[in-house]
Amino acid sequence: MDAVGWHDQIASDFDAGYARSPAFRERFDLWSDLIVRHARPDDAVLDAGCGSGVFSRVAARQAASVVALDGSEAMIALAEKKARAEGLGNITHRVGLLDELAGWNAGQFDLILSSSVLEYVDNYQVAVSGLVRLLRPGGRLIISMPNADSLYRRCERVAFRLTGRPRYVAHLKSRSTPTQLGEMLARDGMTILETHYFAEPPLPRAILPMMGHGQRRKSLFVQVAARNVN
Repeated sequence: MDAVGWHDQIASDFDAGYARSPAFRERFDLWSDLIVRHARPDDAVLDAGCGSGVFSRVAARQAASVVALDGSEAMIALAEKKARAEGLGNITHRVGLLDELAGWNAGQFDLILSSSVLEYVDNYQVAVSGLVRLLRPGGRLIISMPNADSLYRRCERVAFRLTGRPRYVAHLKSRSTPTQLGEMLARDGMTILETHYFAEPPLPRAILPMMGHGQRRKSLFVQVAARNVN
């Protein structure tokens, strides 16, 4: 089973996490704040790897239009259902992979979101450049990835080999540090505006101090970057 098939299987449980999981709520609060601050009323937004559309719907309340793209049909079905229930008619939902973006016209979006998606693609450097290509000058990119500086991230592959948990590790293909991602974005003509670390390792509280402190402990990071005008 590939990453898309796995997300088809977990779509409902994943979406329910935003209602019951403190970790999901932390993600939601951080991302919602970033979207509200960086989306503008006239913006065209792309949510690349939208999942069940949680952040697409936040963006739709701030911007003119949103294209919500995901490879999982089950995720897109959930996203469409929830958008209808919330009366949001400015979201276009599409089933598709990030590879398909190479055929889209350049410079058509003002804001692009990509929440914990790039770690599942074969070449995340190529994917990042592809997202930047779709931005207009001055456009913003909000992107999160597994934090390779995290001690937990260095241990989780060993744990997966021993126990088969956490299950998502079977589909992970890359991770990054904020410095590495920032350097890639800079080469593509982007300027980093913000970097935030979030998500405690999913471990018992007594073990957490063993995972270090601050940015070395957080398992995810998100960066906001703007495409240079010149």
